[in-house]
Amino acid sequence: MHTEKLPLLGIATFAALYGYATTLYPGGNQADLHASGFDWQHNYWCDLLGSWADNGQPNPARPVAVSAMLVLGVALAFFWYRLAGHLRSSRYWRRTVRVSGIGSMAATGLLLTPLHDTALIVSGGASLVALAATMLFLYQNKHIGLFRIGQFCLLLLFANNAIYWTKTGLAWLPLLQKTTFAVFLCWIAAISLLLKKQR
Repeated sequence: MHTEKLPLLGIATFAALYGYATTLYPGGNQADLHASGFDWQHNYWCDLLGSWADNGQPNPARPVAVSAMLVLGVALAFFWYRLAGHLRSSRYWRRTVRVSGIGSMAATGLLLTPLHDTALIVSGGASLVALAATMLFLYQNKHIGLFRIGQFCLLLLFANNAIYWTKTGLAWLPLLQKTTFAVFLCWIAAISLLLKKQR
């Protein structure tokens, strides 16, 4: 298998594992602690990562969700490593992009610990550099459609963070989170196909 397919394979594997993990989740969410199963409107992705479900039961979805997160982290780290090589920029900037992309994915491992908010801050900060590089690549190569989708992704990410940190409109965050996942990963997959053509 050519290594340029790894991001696409990783995204597809993550989606499959994510879907499977939701079928294992016992229940409970921010709207109803006694609800049965995973609710796509009210449960967060991180609910699947906890040792205990919101309803107080042991969470058998955790090993699958952790595997999904690890696969996605490796896939995205590799994506940004490859993307840096396609930038018409200095060697220092390309190295910075690689470090920030890989560092951002490594920091998501903190989501498995009580340092959830720290993980969001560290990973989010590092990913800004990687996302800026992605937008630069699209702009340099005049992929305007994907550039516009990237702007929409940034808007979604901003909205997620605004709701999470201000606690305003929190009831909408789980659904917005999943929408952001879907749009962002489809965007990354499309760019991966571009990189594959340009190798």
